Amino acid sequence: MAPPLVYLTLSLVFLRLASFLLLVVAIGHTYGLLYPADLGADAEQALEGIKKVRFEFFGTNRSHWEFYHGCSMLFTVNANCLAILIFILSGQVKSRISGLLPCRGVVFLDTAGIAVLS
Repeated sequence: MAPPLVYLTLSLVFLRLASFLLLVVAIGHTYGLLYPADLGADAEQALEGIKKVRFEFFGTNRSHWEFYHGCSMLFTVNANCLAILIFILSGQVKSRISGLLPCRGVVFLDTAGIAVLS
């Protein structure tokens, strides 16, 4: 038995909305990464502190700032890819709803984990 049309339409709308909202978050995160706000002298001093402290990690000399910056870039790439994936999945709702349930669960857990850790 096929799911009702209302259920399919709501699934499509909510998945497209989730894709759009995640894309907005990714754009905002990218903008904040490329053009950081001026937070004052105390924040600049703390930032310089994490840039100066360096240590060996897997044979390379790294700073805490490089880890922070790298994780920010990683989140930006992940959010963009996830937004595209959700948009693609939303197009498959009407033809493959039963096969998409596990995918929707994984996407939900991923975005919930990002929200909790952010």
